[in-house]
Amino acid sequence: MSNCEGAENRDRPSRHAVSALTWGLIIAAATVLAYSNSFDKSFLFDDLNILMEYPPACSVAAFELNRRCVTSLTFALNHAAGGFNVAGYHAVNLLIHVLAALVLFGVVRRTLLLDRFRARLAGWVTPLSALTACIWAVHPLQTQSVTYVCQRYESMMGLCFLGFMYCSIRSFGSIRTVAWRAGALAWFVLGLGSKEIMAVAPFVLLVYDQVFMSGSLKATLRARWKWYLALGLVLAVYCWFLFREIGRQAADPVGAVLFLISPWEYLLTQMEVITHYLRLAFWPHPLCLDYAWPPVARLGEVAWQAAFIGILFAATCVGVVRRRAAGFAGAWFFLILAPTSSVLPLIDIAFEHRMYLPLAAVVVLVVAGGGWAMASLAASSVDSRRQAPGRAYCAFLAVVAIACAFGTYARNKTYASVEVMWRDVVRARPDNHRQHISLVHALLSSGQVEEAETQTRDLLRRLDEELAGGNSRASLVQRAQYYYAAAVNALGCILMTRNNYNEAVEVFSRISASASNPLYNCNLATAMYKAGRTGEARTLCEETARKWPTSAKAHALLGYFALVDGREKDAVGHYRKAIELSPDSMPLKLDLARFLACASDRKLRDGKEALRLACEVDAATGGSSFRASEVLAAAWAETGNAGVAVRAMERAIAGLRSADVAGDIRESLMQEFERQMDDYRNGHSFRNEKGGLNAGDSTGPGSPAMELPSERRTE
Repeated sequence: MSNCEGAENRDRPSRHAVSALTWGLIIAAATVLAYSNSFDKSFLFDDLNILMEYPPACSVAAFELNRRCVTSLTFALNHAAGGFNVAGYHAVNLLIHVLAALVLFGVVRRTLLLDRFRARLAGWVTPLSALTACIWAVHPLQTQSVTYVCQRYESMMGLCFLGFMYCSIRSFGSIRTVAWRAGALAWFVLGLGSKEIMAVAPFVLLVYDQVFMSGSLKATLRARWKWYLALGLVLAVYCWFLFREIGRQAADPVGAVLFLISPWEYLLTQMEVITHYLRLAFWPHPLCLDYAWPPVARLGEVAWQAAFIGILFAATCVGVVRRRAAGFAGAWFFLILAPTSSVLPLIDIAFEHRMYLPLAAVVVLVVAGGGWAMASLAASSVDSRRQAPGRAYCAFLAVVAIACAFGTYARNKTYASVEVMWRDVVRARPDNHRQHISLVHALLSSGQVEEAETQTRDLLRRLDEELAGGNSRASLVQRAQYYYAAAVNALGCILMTRNNYNEAVEVFSRISASASNPLYNCNLATAMYKAGRTGEARTLCEETARKWPTSAKAHALLGYFALVDGREKDAVGHYRKAIELSPDSMPLKLDLARFLACASDRKLRDGKEALRLACEVDAATGGSSFRASEVLAAAWAETGNAGVAVRAMERAIAGLRSADVAGDIRESLMQEFERQMDDYRNGHSFRNEKGGLNAGDSTGPGSPAMELPSERRTE
């Protein structure tokens, strides 16, 4: 019986269906248990960008067609269902991962049921396939793709990729070919809308077809040329759309500074990185959310890794030509890694989530290869002992799965908070300067000012030594200079927190003159203002706005200074310009809304626009921001709805009591909130004597800004 005939017969219900269902439940249960402690883990890294700082990306109403619109839609639905309740995002991530594991189970089982494997493996196919999928699902290397919320991009694409492969495999020789191919095409389109790596799926399928079904590339194309032509047309349309969208996007300024590396250097570095990935597949410790992997300049630095990867690649090519299962596993591994781990330079050289699907090839090859060896041993055993090797091997695999699950459970603990994660990263990669700065920010945010200063000065010492070392590579020197400036800026922010404004001015001055970042000038202006040098602060802000006309922070500060001076009309212009430059900034919208609701000049007040802006911010923050509630109350009062304003103010006061705010600021805000409440209860609008400002303003000189190079759009 041919492979295709065997596939057709397998479309009918079999006696193994109950067994497959039982194993599927075991896979799901094991995966849920391994990730059972992930639901309360915090947002971090890119999560803060995509979900918190850019909430329109999480709005169903704001949905638009883009290169990752499918995954973005799932984020939007999460937000619509529960706002920023982190448990909901983790639950969806876990559901996607469980479904991917079940589909992988189906793909492996269907493959092992082919004639070339079934005769040898006999009754081991289902448990072997299930244990393969289970180990893949609970492997600690997968935590970055599951527990790190924004890597839903990777897991969602992985689910679609596996769904595409499963439906395509089922279509080979099936009496329901059209239905299965329609399903495969749907998975393919959804995958393309999840993440760009999906574009390699047709090539992986082509290799699968050649190795397991048709026997040669020529026979494959002759038998199914229409199917591959259809996939090629879809892929061509997608590539046109992708390049068109990329062409519209502005260059990433951080990437331009941090990543000056040639395709050759990137390829050399990937020899080291891929070898590291493979080691983690067998011994997943230590894991790291962000490696900040240093680039390699010469082949001699990675000679043995390049030789090792070269041998694996050559063996893969030979295996594909000779129709070996191991050849397909190698092709799966290399093809899926090719877009991110070959010659196309990306800002980040190494990330564990890139192994989400490639790990399946490693696990399947090792587990199924061991099963094949055990089957051969069983075949040579006497009848009474024929099942012993298989049972022992399955028991061993179960122990491996349990160990992996415990490792995943332990790894999830590092996602408990931003501080815990960055401590883990800095411990694993001491030379990761960008996350050292992120750790400083986390410490400062939690009030650990002394340790934040100690960490910052330690980082500056490291960078001083690095810059004094006379490194001849321009990319590494420029990278060190960039982080040195960011670390100096962090030290200035810490000094501001300690109210050491004059010292902060001196620190910020070290980087403002030669800085290519307007943020440093804005922070210097803030320190000058706090130190009483108001004239210098205004002049510096005006110069910054002229030099960097697209700096939203500079215009926001100019708006603040204009309000303090009583120039309310000028202030409105600067705030509107700042929002135009940074349309996703909720703090800017909140400050403008407060001014429009509370301005002393009646001609400048606009209660309706203030209400619109405040409602937008309140909705984006899930009603959890006491600042948004306070501004919303002022806007309702300005529009003549004093009763609604009172209820909003009650929510603001309750939120302030439970918020993580310094004691002196809390006391000042509470007094002001009580004054506002009295006005609303008396049916009056609120007029702020400081021209629409209060102690809670977020863009004024009371809030120096740290630069976090780690906060970037996810790859």
